[in-house]
Amino acid sequence: MNVKLADIFCRFAVGDLPCAATLLTSGHINQTWRVDTTSGASYVLQRLSPVAFPDPDSVMANKLAVTRHLSTRAAAADAARPVPRFLALREGGFLLRDEDGGAWNLMPFIGPSRSYLAAPDVHIAREAGLTLGEFLSHTSDLDPTLLNETLPGFHDLGRRLGEFDVALASADAGRRNEAAQAIRDVGELRESMLVIERLRVAGVIPPRVTHNDTKLPNMLFTPEGKGLCMIDLDTVMPGILHYDFGDAVRMLCNTGAEDEPDPDRIGIRLDYFEAFIEGMFGSSRLAPQPGETTALADSPAAMAFIVGLRMLTDFLEGDRYFTTAYPGHNLVRARAQLALAGRFAEARARLEDALESALQSAADSGRTG
Repeated sequence: MNVKLADIFCRFAVGDLPCAATLLTSGHINQTWRVDTTSGASYVLQRLSPVAFPDPDSVMANKLAVTRHLSTRAAAADAARPVPRFLALREGGFLLRDEDGGAWNLMPFIGPSRSYLAAPDVHIAREAGLTLGEFLSHTSDLDPTLLNETLPGFHDLGRRLGEFDVALASADAGRRNEAAQAIRDVGELRESMLVIERLRVAGVIPPRVTHNDTKLPNMLFTPEGKGLCMIDLDTVMPGILHYDFGDAVRMLCNTGAEDEPDPDRIGIRLDYFEAFIEGMFGSSRLAPQPGETTALADSPAAMAFIVGLRMLTDFLEGDRYFTTAYPGHNLVRARAQLALAGRFAEARARLEDALESALQSAADSGRTG
């Protein structure tokens, strides 16, 4: 095992000795390892990126507030579902700073468990909806103003468009030419994608505590495929329901990979969408607040557009933010996500019909509302 990792692990108040570490590679930003110990117990050791999270103390404060709230809710309900928890350092506190500005935290590994890069069937899609719905339901009574806005404007499309415009104006000619089609796609879609942001600013959609990175790999399942809990809580902060719902659907219902090189292969799994919303609104007891279902059918397209826009902006700026596997990777991702935004926009009426049916069915059964 890497000596540095072992030393960092031993700085936390854990009686176990590390013997092996496995890098978990599904994330774009942070570095995360599973650490196995001589006792047989396992832990998750994570280094927060100083580029993505310049204020790790606020990030940690949010994670502690949310997990403690979830633990209290679980204890009151005598719930069997696990809740992530964080371990303190021997000298106190929950973050260990390294010489490069990174901040490390440690939590027990939740197991036996597994995660998915893509949903294999409608059962997992339904369990994913249930898992996210329970997270949002169980944090609905946590005042969002008590959390720090650790990533200001993270899903603010107006801000992201401004960043894109600046990057486009200052990008070198070679990158602009290479990204010409994606740039045209942004121009065609940008105005129609602003509907949710305008409703948020107008106060139509109320704030709540949100996860803000609800892709499928950030959900844990039992080995048999039953949903367990949301993980990777670095982005928990005030937000709106549309962010979490749209981002989850964006990845779950995509027929292609997030970085599919051929946009023509990208489509939408409507059966997965229907299963997801049944789990989220029918099984989890999530009660949408007034205004939260307004334009909800627009959120998958908007979230795919935001992700594509961010990756295109990063490409134009020289790939400074997202981890890439090869030259042009961010542009491939951007093209795929912009194509996905277009597919969701085309299917909006069908998504809205399915949502209305699921919400009405949930209300009729007394599970929501």
